[in-house]
Amino acid sequence: MSLLLLTGIMFGAATFMPGLTKNRQDWFGLRCLLVLIAIQLLLYVGNVILGISLELISRAIALAGAVGVARILWLIGRGRDSRRALMPALRHPVWVLTLVMLLVASMHRFPDYMSYPGDEIASWLRLAKQIFLADAYWSGLVDFHLGGYPNGWPLMLAFPSLILGSFSDSHPSALPFIMHLAVMGTVYDLLRDWCRRDLPESGFPGLFAALVVFSLLSAEALWVLYPSDLLIDRPMIYVWAAIFMTGLHGLRQPGETDRHALLIGLLAAFGYLFKVSLIGVLPSMGIIWLGWVWLSRGDVKGGLSARAFIRAAMMLSPLAVAYVSWAVLKTGEHCLASPLSLFGSPAETFSTTNAIFARDLYLQGAATYLAGYKLPVTLIGGAGLLAGLLDRRLRWVTLAMAAFLICYSFALYLSYLGCLNAEDAGHLQSFDRYFRPNLRLIHFCGIIVLALLVWAMMVRRGFAARAMQNERFRFACGFAVIVFLTVLALQMDRSYVQSTTRFLETEKLRAVIHQVRGEARYLIRLIQDRNLVRPRVTLIAQGGYNVELDLARDAAIRRTRDGAAEQGYFHYDIDPAYNWGPVPGKFSLRVTTPEALLQTWQGTDILWPVNLDDWVTAVLDDLTAGGCPGPYTDYFILRDAENRFICAPKIEQKN
Repeated sequence: MSLLLLTGIMFGAATFMPGLTKNRQDWFGLRCLLVLIAIQLLLYVGNVILGISLELISRAIALAGAVGVARILWLIGRGRDSRRALMPALRHPVWVLTLVMLLVASMHRFPDYMSYPGDEIASWLRLAKQIFLADAYWSGLVDFHLGGYPNGWPLMLAFPSLILGSFSDSHPSALPFIMHLAVMGTVYDLLRDWCRRDLPESGFPGLFAALVVFSLLSAEALWVLYPSDLLIDRPMIYVWAAIFMTGLHGLRQPGETDRHALLIGLLAAFGYLFKVSLIGVLPSMGIIWLGWVWLSRGDVKGGLSARAFIRAAMMLSPLAVAYVSWAVLKTGEHCLASPLSLFGSPAETFSTTNAIFARDLYLQGAATYLAGYKLPVTLIGGAGLLAGLLDRRLRWVTLAMAAFLICYSFALYLSYLGCLNAEDAGHLQSFDRYFRPNLRLIHFCGIIVLALLVWAMMVRRGFAARAMQNERFRFACGFAVIVFLTVLALQMDRSYVQSTTRFLETEKLRAVIHQVRGEARYLIRLIQDRNLVRPRVTLIAQGGYNVELDLARDAAIRRTRDGAAEQGYFHYDIDPAYNWGPVPGKFSLRVTTPEALLQTWQGTDILWPVNLDDWVTAVLDDLTAGGCPGPYTDYFILRDAENRFICAPKIEQKN
């Protein structure tokens, strides 16, 4: 459902979007990307700023998509000439890869998405569900647990459910795939147009661009084509990649970059509303602008033209509006949303023991990760960027990429001095995850630069003009396309199955996910049968590592609006503590005594045993005055009207 809904809206609404040139038919991938940008900005401006119903905005966008799809079908039915006009779009990699993905999903009968414990459900889906229930971002019932974070990603995650009328984790599950597809479709459009300027009448530019795109996808340059999670890392990488690719294309005709500048500005605002780390690309945007100015300097007498400054304003204005509006509207501060607030003078910041400790770990971690993560692809990408320095146009991409690597890496290092304090943690938290965008963009930009250098060589030697006349070459390219599509289909199948079963995770983790979610469904029915209103629930997960708590919190949020306005958005409130003991242990353990723990539990409404040890079992024996008929993990322990704790079997787990 998610895949069909989102692709239908994207393809349909794309019929109303402009291209980068007057010939809109050449920009189908870019127009799909513009649809996604429009969805986020309309939700943000329409609701967060103007207060218009999110459901109304979402359904209006869906209606536009439906009208666009009807328009496509009407053109197909009009006759041969109309169908011929549509053929370039139908041969586009976006269409082809969508059909492959639909085939993969249909083979598995479209199973439900299995959301993953951690940031995915604790942050992004948690807020998206509440936004759906409120039909607005601003609501007194919404728990803004990260009020300083921009809200673009939760708004987009809520978008499909706002159309369908109920929330399911499966509804937004295809969104990262749709974004990846649109960005790679844009790459195809830009590469094809670059090459067509050398061979305007040949079909080879389109084939060459498709082979480059399939190579990037097969190498998983930005990620697997169908990501198996909903973390915000994916959209951020896609936005950065689109900014670099748009800037690169502008270097081909630097005097005709008005639309390029506006597109980069919209992409920057789009990315900033996902995460403030987008700002790290600002120096790169400046270098791209300088490249345009330098390469077009022969067209201007006496220095910079007014048009150059207008383009700079077009690049910065959308981001400035997003930045200022969110600075005024955000509900709170958070370290990672305002990291510089933690630092004093540079001398103080970089001379501390924490700074030295973090620096040493950072350099060691970066060297280790560089050597271990797709080293051949990194070497190819790096070689491409270095070779780009020899080309008068492509060298600006290399310089922009270098600026990004320096700014992003330095910002990441600063985070380990402040928000993710390395000395306190004893290590660099999630270093591989946060460092990886550097390498992904090296892979992406380096391979594209290398491909364009190869293209230039083929044009100089006349091979590009003769290529399509060679039957063996056409056969080899056709065979390569089939191989690429086969590889991508297998890749998508593996990732799709992972997203619905988590088969790549440990058996223990999968068991915990099924256990907690299954028990939560029965707990909610138990609460409803007893007419309890947001009871206080205490989870008991001895030795746990937040997984059980994340899942229990996620299950507490309503999926429909029935009763939400009267009783709130949560079926129950869950205590943050879930792991206790008499002596210090892992980070989640609360040190306490049996007497103190007993007193704490006497203040709760429902105890939810998931994983026990002998120490807490003894406390439960005292609480229940004799225990349950079977193991405590087979029961919920409820406080009755007489303040006694009784055992209610987890029936769903027994059937």
